Parts: sequence; structure tokens; C-alpha cells
Amino acid sequence: MKKILFMIAYCLMATAQTIFAQDNYSGKVFLQHKGNITAMYGGDEIDKAIEAAVDGDTLFLSKGRFNSNFTINKSISLIGSGAEAGNDSQKSTYIDWNNSPRINAGDGKTISSVTIEGIYSSLGFYAEGKIENLKFKKCYFSNTLGISNSSNNGYTKKVTIDRCRLSGISTSGSIEDATIKNCKINNAYGQGGQTNSSCKFINCNIRLVDTNTKAMFVNSIINEVGNGTDDFLGNNAILVNTLYHNMNGYDPMEKTSLQDCWATTETVISSNNDDMECPMTVEQRQTAGYLGVDGTVVGIEGGVNPFSLTLHAPSINSSSANVDLNSKKVTINVNVTAN
Repeated sequence: MKKILFMIAYCLMATAQTIFAQDNYSGKVFLQHKGNITAMYGGDEIDKAIEAAVDGDTLFLSKGRFNSNFTINKSISLIGSGAEAGNDSQKSTYIDWNNSPRINAGDGKTISSVTIEGIYSSLGFYAEGKIENLKFKKCYFSNTLGISNSSNNGYTKKVTIDRCRLSGISTSGSIEDATIKNCKINNAYGQGGQTNSSCKFINCNIRLVDTNTKAMFVNSIINEVGNGTDDFLGNNAILVNTLYHNMNGYDPMEKTSLQDCWATTETVISSNNDDMECPMTVEQRQTAGYLGVDGTVVGIEGGVNPFSLTLHAPSINSSSANVDLNSKKVTINVNVTAN
């Protein structure tokens, strides 16, 4: 039933994108309540859609451009139409224009569940206040994703960041049980974990880790620490089955707890920040024995769900819309193939 409802919502988004294409590719927001689409809003009205929503509702975002000046203050889901194309608003759900979006219930209230999936944001995203069960999936942030929580008495519990592409990730506040898996990360930093295993990076490609980062890195690949020349990752970190770059004749992990890790003098993450790929192929890593604790290759290609920003949404073969001005009715025909 959930798959059917998602397909219906996705088809509505795709058709709306066709109908309103002349509107400078401004995106459309569909509010789903108890399985029914109850309202539609413009690309600059996410804040109004959130205001109208109640806990448990879902906002479906079409492809197009959206105003970022909004705060999620309820237990809702924000589902986009894909982030793979980045800032191409004709092909992705592109959040831009203003301040970074926030997640904050305010007034000491707790948000019990927020899911954000399939969006691109040029401004990052920040969690504030008291938040539990926070999930980001297949998103692309070209600025910092802050799951850290710097607000008074705030905390973030049970965080999952799954197959995302991140310019930076901050874990500097009060964080409990955060898992970042199969993500491409340019810069990871923060000391927010209650313990050094409160934040786990699993099967991630990471170009740079800050020297004071407090986290556990498992089945991952790390290219640099700190300034990349003479900095060391401190004893707040733990590395397990992780491949890292032993740069300039010194070991950046000599002060860190290591378990079944490998150091190499070769660059292990491409210097192209937009790439974040390991120069070694999957086959080369397998041959070299660079395997995670689960027996799959280290890095984003390993684990149960290898990195991909492609959404498992239905493919639209054809669509048409007819508007009857006399009866004030819109007839929508969509032919789809389920993926």
C-alpha cells in the first residue's frame, strides 16, 4: 500500500512539473495526510506546507527550485524527486535562495521523527533543539550538514545518514547513536558524541577528517587528517578495517586506536572534491585484501547498500494533462513502470 501511495504522489509531482514548466521550473509541494494528497503549494511555500501539516504527514517535492527559508518543527517526512543532478532544477529537487533550512520544534519540545530524502541543497541543513529518529537518505548537500546540536539542552538521538553526498558534516553538539553509512564526505568534524562510538562512519569515502573528531570509522577510506601535512587524528577516534593515506612519511593515525587497518602512500580519495571516488577499483581493493568486517570491499561500494543517489521511484513512460475551464476539472493520465 505504501508503494502504491508513493507512486501516486510521484506521478502527481512529475505531472505538475510538466504543467508548471513555464513557471521558471519552480517546484511544487504536495501535502499527503493519511494517504491522501490534501493540498498543493508553490516552490516558495514549503513553510506554509509545514504549517498545514501534522505529525505523520509527508511533503512530496517535485523537481524544481524551492525557497530554503523554512524550519521543520513537526514529525514529518520531506521526500524529494532526486538529488543526483545537483543544482540542475530541471532534473532535481533543488533547495536554494535564502537561509539554511532548520529542524527545531522550539520551546523545549521534542521532535520524535523526521525523514528527509532525495533533495539537493546548496545551503546545507541544521538540526537544533531536541530531535529523535532523524534520517537523511540519498541527499546531496554542497554545504554543511549539521547534525550537531548547539542549542541549550538540545540533543540529537538515533540519526541515520544513508547514501548521501556531503560537502561537510558537523557532529559538534550532543549526539547519541548516529550512523553515517555509504556516504561521500569532503570534510568530517566534531566532538559531539557521548562516547567515541556514538558517531559511526561505515563504508564512507572521506577526503578530510578534523584532528579532534570524536567518532568510530568502520570499513571506510580516509585520505587526509587536519591540514594534510603533519596533523594527527587524536585518541578520541577509533578506526576498524579502514584504509587511509600515510602522507609525507608520517602516520596520521599513530595516536588513534586501530583495528585491522591499512596505510598506503598512495592517494586513496580523489583530490577532485566533486568526485570523492577511490582511485583503486573495487577489484583492486578486493585483490589487495582491503575488506570490511562484513567481507565486502571498504568504501562506498561495500556493505548492504552501496552508494547511489538514484531513487527507487517509478519510471514515467508518458503523461498528459487536460484542463476543462468550464467544469474546472483537471484530467491527468500517466503511464508508469514500477522500479
